[in-house]
Amino acid sequence: MKVTSKDLSRLLTIMIVSKILFSDINIFVKNSGSAAYMEAILCAVSGIVIFLAISFFYKKIGCPDIFSSVEFSFGKLAKSIIGTLFFILSTVYNALSLKLYSDAIITIAYPNSHAFYVMAFIVVTMLVTAYNGIDTVTKFCSVCLVSMLSLLVILYALTLKNADVSNLFPIFGSGAKSIIFGAKNVYMYNEILFLFFLSSYLEKKEDAAKVGIKAILISSAVIIASTFIYNLCVPYPVSKMFNMPLLQLASSTEMDMFFQRTEGIFFLLWIYSSFLYLGTSFYFTLYSFKKTYNSTDFKALIPSLIVIIVIITSFFKSTDEVSRFYVTATWVFSVFAFAVPFISFVTEYFKRRKKNA
Repeated sequence: MKVTSKDLSRLLTIMIVSKILFSDINIFVKNSGSAAYMEAILCAVSGIVIFLAISFFYKKIGCPDIFSSVEFSFGKLAKSIIGTLFFILSTVYNALSLKLYSDAIITIAYPNSHAFYVMAFIVVTMLVTAYNGIDTVTKFCSVCLVSMLSLLVILYALTLKNADVSNLFPIFGSGAKSIIFGAKNVYMYNEILFLFFLSSYLEKKEDAAKVGIKAILISSAVIIASTFIYNLCVPYPVSKMFNMPLLQLASSTEMDMFFQRTEGIFFLLWIYSSFLYLGTSFYFTLYSFKKTYNSTDFKALIPSLIVIIVIITSFFKSTDEVSRFYVTATWVFSVFAFAVPFISFVTEYFKRRKKNA
């Protein structure tokens, strides 16, 4: 299996951008108010700096992927422990995301439908992705990214008629301190971790750093633009009352043709993101199991893991409860996304340097 740099970059971009369709950018609004876009900028800078530091050591050691690096740096036992912890976290994270996406689709488009049927429809896409493999998904994402960005541009163009520059005041929102501390929300770019899952499958392995930085730059531009337009169109403190900022933008804008309001565009984006994000995330969960335990094939695990994920979703009775666990899981995920690769690559770099001295 080989993956082109362009396809992998677009896949990572879609996974990062998909999260703005739920509530992730709302954290900026709650922290910094009318200056949420400034916090988004600082968060993007933090993500880029951290990734550049990680990729610097990655290029120096030239390891196949993160699993090989952890094993070389800390041994097989450490790889098994870290891999198992990530597998468990990723399984729970998939369940939380599945529950959130299902509830949102029901709220937006099918309020009278049973949650099971909506969830089952998404689960089918997860199964299709898992059985077809990541190469098929990357090619599909290469086409879908253009569609998603086009729909976002249309949505933002339509909502700009509600723009009011006075909504950007006070300029520093809740204060400079809130903006600066917003740099910790680098979890927005957690999915960049998956670059180091598939780096060994790139047609040109030396392009891994370029793939990552391109994905972060494009996705950060979308996240910043989304936050800025939300700040511009929805005044604070009203803006912090909505759990799904982009849905609020869509529902507050009327169209003359095709749709009464622009929720239709938002719904199309939601369908794109839910299928692609959950399908790809599920594949990487299975892939982490394969690499952790040196399994030759993980297809036998697919049905049982799907059942486990669906069972986990049944433990959560409300969207608010799921959201709280989702935030916690996202923070823990960021440790695996940034701390584990950085520590592992740095350790391997110095171990190889000492060995060759």
